[in-house]
Amino acid sequence: FRELSRKRNDIVLVIAGEGPDKKRLLQLCKDLKLTNVYFTGYVKFNEKPMYFLSCDIFVHPAITETHPEEWGLVVNEAMSVGKPVVVTTAVGAKEMIINGVNGFIVPERNANALKRAIEYLLNNDKLRENMGKASKEIVDSFYNYDTLVEKLDEAISRALKLVKRA
Repeated sequence: FRELSRKRNDIVLVIAGEGPDKKRLLQLCKDLKLTNVYFTGYVKFNEKPMYFLSCDIFVHPAITETHPEEWGLVVNEAMSVGKPVVVTTAVGAKEMIINGVNGFIVPERNANALKRAIEYLLNNDKLRENMGKASKEIVDSFYNYDTLVEKLDEAISRALKLVKRA
């Protein structure tokens, strides 16, 4: 983000939520003299939409500490309001991202790949808009009532087959 900020003066980074690295990140921003990074702290459920709607790009740069993240629901939430997403290979929700269609999946712990993906989106307004539309379409097609009922029916059928075998 520091490198992107050197090239552009029209970007801000919002880091939402709490976590064990907050203190370290606050100090890092101070050391790097980054004045365009904002920490929200804990975000209440009813306040989340405001953050998703106000961003141009949603970035989830998770890294694997002991095991990959199970599922990043925030990715679904950002996509549901039509945002392009950039995630790392450590994000469980990466199955929802079609690389180059509604966002980018970059290798975890690869700051250069993360920067390139974000920069590419920042420099391509039409692509950002199209990826956001694709995100919304993906969420709407996979996370609707009919699809959920169909998947539940499939799960019940599989479970019944396993019970019959036993």
